[in-house]
Amino acid sequence: MADSSVIHTNPSVRQANFPLSDNFTLTNDENLEELSMIWLDSNIHKNEDCLEMLTTLRSVINYLKVFDNISECIAYINSITTETKILFIVSGELGESVISEIYHSPNIVSIYVFCYDKIKHEIWSSQYKPRLQGVFIDKDTLYSKLVSDMKLQISNFLPISILSENAEQRCIRDLNKESVSFMWFQLLIQTLINMEHVDNAKNEMINSCRKQYHGNQSVMKQIEEFSMNYDENKAAEWYSKDIFLFRLLNRALRTENIDIIYKFRFFYC
Repeated sequence: MADSSVIHTNPSVRQANFPLSDNFTLTNDENLEELSMIWLDSNIHKNEDCLEMLTTLRSVINYLKVFDNISECIAYINSITTETKILFIVSGELGESVISEIYHSPNIVSIYVFCYDKIKHEIWSSQYKPRLQGVFIDKDTLYSKLVSDMKLQISNFLPISILSENAEQRCIRDLNKESVSFMWFQLLIQTLINMEHVDNAKNEMINSCRKQYHGNQSVMKQIEEFSMNYDENKAAEWYSKDIFLFRLLNRALRTENIDIIYKFRFFYC
C-alpha cells in the first residue's frame, strides 16, 4: 500500500519516527508557513540515507511530506490551492517519469534528484533547468543546497506593509471589490493594533506556535526563548530574525489569515 506522510514528529528518535516499513503515524496539520518540502522515493522508508536526511531536514523545515507512489504524489501537488512554495526531492529512479508532470506547477520552485548514479541522471535531467537545482549522490551536499535554497526563498517573501492611521483616505465608491476587501483587512489590522493587551493573548499565541512546530526541536527552543525573554520594546528585532515569528506572521498577513492574525495580536498590539 502506498504511503504519503507528513513528518511532524520528534527528530531525536529516528527509529520511532521512520521505521523501515510503511507504518508510521501521519499528521496532517495545516501548514502555516510559506515553504514546504515534498520527497518522492519508492524506497524512502527503507533507504538509510533517506531516513537520516528526513531526520536532519525536520530541524530546518516544518512541513515535510513524503511519498512512495508517483500517482499519489502528482495528485497531491495538483490539489494544492494555496501559494505554498515547494522544494521537491525525487529519486533518480522516479525522477524522469515525474518531473515532466510537475515541472510547470506554480507551487514547485526547486527540484533535486537524489540518486546513486549522477552521470546517468544528469543526461535526462539537464532539460529541466532552471528549476532543477542539480543531481546529488551525497546527502550532505544535498542538505547544504537545500538549506541554502530555503534561506533564499524565505528572503524573497517580502514583509507585508500595513497602512498607517495617516494613510490617505479613499472614497469607497471609487474602489473595486478587491480594494474594498483590502480596506476592510487594513481596518481589522488597525483595530487589533489598538486593542489593549489581554492576559491570555501571549499564552494563546505561544500555544499555537507550539502546536504548529511540535517535534521540531530547533524551533521549539526559539519559542521557549521568546516566551521567556520577549520584550515589546524589541518587537522589530524579534520580527526581523529568521525564526518562526517572521515566517508565520508574514504568511498570515500575505494570505489574510484572520485566525492566525488574531492569535498573534499579542505581538503587534
